Amino acid sequence: MTVLPGWVSSVFSIVLTLLYFVYPKQEESEIRGDIYYIPQTGLFIQTISPWGNDGYIIFSNISASSLTDKFDFIKANQVIGFSFLLNKNDRNNINIMTDEYVTSLKSKNLNFLVVDKNADSTFFEKPQSSIPRIIKDPYIEISLSENFKNVYMKCHGDTIFTKIEKYR
Repeated sequence: MTVLPGWVSSVFSIVLTLLYFVYPKQEESEIRGDIYYIPQTGLFIQTISPWGNDGYIIFSNISASSLTDKFDFIKANQVIGFSFLLNKNDRNNINIMTDEYVTSLKSKNLNFLVVDKNADSTFFEKPQSSIPRIIKDPYIEISLSENFKNVYMKCHGDTIFTKIEKYR
């Protein structure tokens, strides 16, 4: 076993101490993510992909938000994509098409509604041949990519998703 000189272990200890203070561990409430604005509903959506398999989707009517008791959020598995539906006429309800990837919900101002997988006729027009399903008006489908890095939207009449640009 090789023994390091005393000054090497001292320098190593100093470097580790400096790194600890220069790069402090972020608390859950301090982590910031990307913010997107959905003009059809007036809602801001913030995606946070901090650690592990779970990420957060925060809903608010203001652009500045964090993980606090003031905001509504969905905590879900971010390894796969995630989709939900908004109603342009009723922004208080968030329709979640599947809850198998949701690990927790925090509802303060909004209602999170888990929709039966067979409720496609409520939200989507009857499929015609190979055309992708078309969402009914007044609903908007929001889809998040893996790791919540991109957010896409599909409105009535759209056959493909459109990428939503970051708000800031």
